[in-house]
Amino acid sequence: MIRWAEATGTGLIPRGAGSGIPGGSIGPGVLVDLRDYVPSRLEIDPEQRTAVTGAGVSLRELNTAAARHGLRLPPDPSSGTWATLGGMVATNASGARSVRYGSVRRWVTHLELVGKEGRVMRPTRRLGGSAARRLGGSAKGPSARTQELIRTHFPKTRKNSSGYALDAWLESGDLLDLFVGAEGTLGVVTEVTWRLDPVPAFRGALQVEVLAVDRVADVIGTLVATGPSVCELLDRSFLDVVRSGTSGTDVVVPDAAAVLLLEYEEDSLAALEAVLARGEAAADAMGVRSAAPHRQR
Repeated sequence: MIRWAEATGTGLIPRGAGSGIPGGSIGPGVLVDLRDYVPSRLEIDPEQRTAVTGAGVSLRELNTAAARHGLRLPPDPSSGTWATLGGMVATNASGARSVRYGSVRRWVTHLELVGKEGRVMRPTRRLGGSAARRLGGSAKGPSARTQELIRTHFPKTRKNSSGYALDAWLESGDLLDLFVGAEGTLGVVTEVTWRLDPVPAFRGALQVEVLAVDRVADVIGTLVATGPSVCELLDRSFLDVVRSGTSGTDVVVPDAAAVLLLEYEEDSLAALEAVLARGEAAADAMGVRSAAPHRQR
């Protein structure tokens, strides 16, 4: 198909579950449905804490299988119930847990892709040695001038989905980092090898109510420093929907401009209590109201 597309000038649009809101899985050309035409491989290695999956396997399917061994893939986009893992790689998906666990990129160790002329590529994340040495020793590595431009001009953000991840590539020296988040423009993902993480034994939630919207950024910065795994913002548009319900006034104060929902995850109850206490203390110091924390094992 790829050779035919190149010969005819036809665009190919890789598609997983089609759950991406920006619409990257649609466009002029031929849609390549990876759910039906890529093997649904799903293998868990509990000792190594790794998994090998086909691109059409969903995040839910992976985490259901991994949970039997007390493991999970932490990134959790809101569409994770049906989002395919190939699509998550293509978009460098993140989700609410990116506060602690980052986006998909850091959890990918090996890819299989089909690129130009139908060539199969298998980039692997290399361990050991410096990125500068790896790039410097590669005939295809960026020049010193290009490296300096990336360092000085690339946006310094927690996650950047605009363009190729040149900063991540420069930091790691691994071409794999260019393929993650490339939206299928450098090759169609067919298989992924993942690092997995143990599922924490205890979880706790904290609700923080912010009365003035111009304080939200400062409050978030302070609370994120206390170590939550999740920090979600509900602004006035969401709160108005909640208030319109019969029990809305029992959930948030009537005059709150925004609500922050934080989740903390720890391996012991004592550690969980400690971080919840830090969260409450930080909220009190900022002069914002926090509801009594909720705990769950």
